[in-house]
Amino acid sequence: MLVGVLVLIVGVPVGLLTTVWQDDLSKDDPRFSARYALGTVGNPTVVSQAMSAPDIPADLVGNGCVSSRMWAHEHGGTDIGTSAIDLQLVGAKDRTVAIRNIRAERIGAPRPPESGTVLGCVSQGIGEVGKIGLDLDSPAPVALVGYAQGEVSYTPYFRDKFHYLENQKPEVFSVTTLASEHSYDYVIKVDGSVDGENRTWTLTAEGGRPFRISGVREEPSNMLTFGLPTPRTDYRGGGSLGASRCTTVCIDDDNQEVKQPSGITYPPPAAPFAPQRPQAKTPPLTVVPRDPESVALAWAVTSHSFDHSDTEADVTARSARYLTAQLREKRQLYASTSLTGGSPQLQELRAHRGWSQVSAADVMLQRTDDTDAPPPLTRQEVALRVRVQYDYWDEKGWSAAAGEPTKLLFDEYQVTMARQADGTYLVDSYLDGGRPTGG
Repeated sequence: MLVGVLVLIVGVPVGLLTTVWQDDLSKDDPRFSARYALGTVGNPTVVSQAMSAPDIPADLVGNGCVSSRMWAHEHGGTDIGTSAIDLQLVGAKDRTVAIRNIRAERIGAPRPPESGTVLGCVSQGIGEVGKIGLDLDSPAPVALVGYAQGEVSYTPYFRDKFHYLENQKPEVFSVTTLASEHSYDYVIKVDGSVDGENRTWTLTAEGGRPFRISGVREEPSNMLTFGLPTPRTDYRGGGSLGASRCTTVCIDDDNQEVKQPSGITYPPPAAPFAPQRPQAKTPPLTVVPRDPESVALAWAVTSHSFDHSDTEADVTARSARYLTAQLREKRQLYASTSLTGGSPQLQELRAHRGWSQVSAADVMLQRTDDTDAPPPLTRQEVALRVRVQYDYWDEKGWSAAAGEPTKLLFDEYQVTMARQADGTYLVDSYLDGGRPTGG
């Protein structure tokens, strides 16, 4: 009888616990996933290989920035400066799921900004705004408040709140990751709790791979822009591709100023502006010989890039490789203010021991009528309009245009590109400010 009583006493708790365990095991867990966002506009990417306008498939041209970004990722592209990511968080039935933080965890060592061809996109639409930002350059990349026009503040998103997931209802968090100084591999961590028990979920890209983002190269480089009626090759400084950060004041969705709360010490104060002398006389360029736009840009950029100690022969040697033999025989071989012309700007350049630096260049097909379709780039002769923006600098911050971006120097040319027997293109003639030069 004593044994039977003991069995009864012990058996009741065991039976109750078994029922509780079975009930817990039958409960669903919350489901979290992440992917590169598909519904965003912009997000320039960089691919390691040299690309030109003819490399863009015809079905992508003018088909919007969503398709272009997907195509770039399929070819190994990495987002530059900003990367839009969607998190889908689904609550669990009859369970209390709370999110207390979203953060990025860097994998491996930071790398220099990626090199290669930049693929950009122009659209008439406005990009979706990520309400959460993750700054990979910061010491602790935690969720930050995002504002209008893609700006990310330094105010913690979960500073004074939790976010509760509703019962089995999917919610999408639009996240914008930022990187300027370095390139990173990273995963996204979601910290929270289920029925009061702390949990951390690790989210990766497709196939379990970490997400990737490239830092922004400071020096200008080629940028292939599509999403237009025809692809276009430009030359741009990295600043135009960089992450959008607001420090003390941000603009909200209603175009109202929002001051960040006190007590936030990051980011550190910006260093005083001090231009650095380019290490190479020839700037970094992605030159595709069979792309007339690419060759025309290379000619314009190299001919506008020189140091105070350079001579006319030095500049000619760098830019002449992009000219036809007939044009090389002419006296005027480069598209810049003559080094022997004695212009006031050139005199200032030499007095300050400075340099000429190109900040941007645009090339566009010439058309006689805006309603006509652009002519193909594979013709024997291709007419282009090339516009170069540059300035004279020295290491102490002097600028021939007083350092004001709106007052940078501009040159514009009408350039004729001639197709060679091997399918490559060279500059055959150009109009410099209305003055014909060349063949």
